[in-house]
Amino acid sequence: MPESTRSTLPESALPPEAAAKLAEAKRVLSTVGGCALLIGVETYQGLAADKQLFAGRNDVLAYWRVCRRLGYRARHIRALTSPVLTPDDILHEEVHLALEGDPHRTRAEIEADVARRLADAPWGDMLGEATHDAIRAGVAWLAQHLVFTVKLEGDGWSFVRELTGVPGLLAYSGHGAQHRGDLALCPSDVGADLARALPFEELRAMIDAGDDLRAAGTPHPADNLTVVLDCCFAASSSARDGARVTSLTPAGAATPAAAKREIGNRVFCASARDERSSQAVLGGRWHGAFTWAFTRALEQWKQAPSGQFTKSTISHVELLFRTRMLLEALSFPQHPVLVDAIGNLPVFQHDSDVADDTSAEPTAERRAVQMDPGFLDFRVYTFTSGGRAVARVLVTKVAGHNNGSTYAADREYWHEVATPAATDLTVGWRDYSWAANPQLSLGALCFQMNRTPQVWQSKTAPPYGFNFDSANLFIKDRIALRWAVSNVAGTWSGWLEWYNDSGADNFFAGAAGSQTVLTAYRDESRLWAPMHWANVQPE
Repeated sequence: MPESTRSTLPESALPPEAAAKLAEAKRVLSTVGGCALLIGVETYQGLAADKQLFAGRNDVLAYWRVCRRLGYRARHIRALTSPVLTPDDILHEEVHLALEGDPHRTRAEIEADVARRLADAPWGDMLGEATHDAIRAGVAWLAQHLVFTVKLEGDGWSFVRELTGVPGLLAYSGHGAQHRGDLALCPSDVGADLARALPFEELRAMIDAGDDLRAAGTPHPADNLTVVLDCCFAASSSARDGARVTSLTPAGAATPAAAKREIGNRVFCASARDERSSQAVLGGRWHGAFTWAFTRALEQWKQAPSGQFTKSTISHVELLFRTRMLLEALSFPQHPVLVDAIGNLPVFQHDSDVADDTSAEPTAERRAVQMDPGFLDFRVYTFTSGGRAVARVLVTKVAGHNNGSTYAADREYWHEVATPAATDLTVGWRDYSWAANPQLSLGALCFQMNRTPQVWQSKTAPPYGFNFDSANLFIKDRIALRWAVSNVAGTWSGWLEWYNDSGADNFFAGAAGSQTVLTAYRDESRLWAPMHWANVQPE
């Protein structure tokens, strides 16, 4: 029956079978965390060696992790790279993500679980080459999936409902260029003449056309799309100082002030339009410097609900600022920019979410521990004060045996504990392996405890006010230890209070044979605000 002759039914009037289909569509929508197109180009066909890049695949994997932390399902992410990523590359990232969420499971258990979950993954759809045609097809696919529309028809009636806009991420790592008066992205087959470049205006038109059922006033594909571009558009230059520059714009070309149309409404760019952006080895792998800084900053803020979806608790402007700080700290001469009108709202916030709760400080969990177990199986610390040893502590990484004693993993074993003098507390350490069966002179075991406290607390002021007569408080830089254990009639009691505002996970980290000196203080106000601390008691 022609559409014009059908009556439009409200949801309340749908026949039972149609209502069931609508309910099923809503159920499916509840499982869609978002959709993403991730593009990374390293190999450019027919271009000179100095125009080839090295970071595209690693950058795509970095954004893959971002998507998965936001709740995007693997089958709703398409990764186009040159060379093409393999399923094993994705499985490797999935294992690390699972370990991140549950570090106490064994790697073998997690690998088996990941392989089982992705056994039926449509790899042919999810992974592909970053060519001109494939990127266009990917953008069309993304746009079509950014608005969830249900269309039902029956005898003489029809029902069309756009349930909601779906969050999306379009991330690109590769060369940018100026082409025909516009800014453009460069697929692997762009060619020396840039004939197959993808102008911003063309890409935006494809996104705008993504939902052919869209009516005025209903969700738009770009409403919840975040675009992240790790490329540049300034006149190109060769690699320098071990880094690669990501532009194919011919030397001497003038950079337009802006694209004819931005690809999306929320766009992060690796550098200003007249600056170069670089790729370099960061963390042992090639990355776009911007991608590395952007994703490292982002993961320091936890996620929060955004309607039925997920957002970050960092705002757009704060993420931009933190990314710039990291790049500046490493002397990368590029200044990322943000093109949007919602700078103070959370990154990845859904447009239906009215809460603008963000934090200027990192909110992700930081599991500080007490003492580093070293580089081998265990480490022995010696605490010295007033010219004598006041404790010898064996800290384990893995379980083992030594001289008839059994030691559990991730434990601290405190021997020959005494009260420090009101002077400096010197801490030295040395690493050992169980297989070497070293002869250790530790003395009597006094007590033991977990290496990682169960609860770390935070405050914006010292927990005990300003006490100017606080004994046994020892401080170095942004770490401190309050020594408050005692032995009464053969029973150890009290606590050790550790403070850590250094940003490092471990106290006293460093090579074997190192030592550090904590200065004795009686002034409680020497502690910091904000601070993080934990009380641990003898067991």
